[in-house]
Amino acid sequence: MAFGADMTCELGKLHACIIGVSGTGSIVAEQLARMGFGKMTLIDYDRVEGKNLNRILNSTLSDASSSARKVDMFAAAIRGYRADIKVVIVGQTIASREAVFAAAEADVIFSCVDSSEGRHIADRIAQAFMIPLFDMGVSIPTRKRPDGYTAIAEVIGRVDYIQPSGSTLGDRGVYTAASLRAEYLARVSPETYAS
Repeated sequence: MAFGADMTCELGKLHACIIGVSGTGSIVAEQLARMGFGKMTLIDYDRVEGKNLNRILNSTLSDASSSARKVDMFAAAIRGYRADIKVVIVGQTIASREAVFAAAEADVIFSCVDSSEGRHIADRIAQAFMIPLFDMGVSIPTRKRPDGYTAIAEVIGRVDYIQPSGSTLGDRGVYTAASLRAEYLARVSPETYAS
């Protein structure tokens, strides 16, 4: 069976790293934990807010009101139904030294970030340490309705699987030098970015 005891036993030997534990990342982390991965590393610097409750699995009003770190909240949720799993939490950006080294220890990386920089770093880690990488993204473009209100035009999902020594996310155009530069400018010089 695809989801039988043998698969659970094999997955129990593996270590998955999830970068970004928000909308997409919380769903991925939930599935991996329930499928039986033996060790999971959760990397995210952000905290739960009220606006996140509609998309982060297991998040609560209490988490939002206390500004709980996403990684702490999700690790506690996993431990609520998996006593046998080891969960490592890194409450920092993937650009931090600690997060890079934590991700490099995994057998497989799942990148669920919403930035070119985050994808670039996950891509570089996967290539340097020869780790398979799954990168997921969701785009929800909007349009103006005739009555002036904004409406969702469509929902677009994307999954890229990167094999060690194969093409990279950069090769596939998932991020570009221009998108990396734009994010950097938006962060360090908003005036220059705006112009």
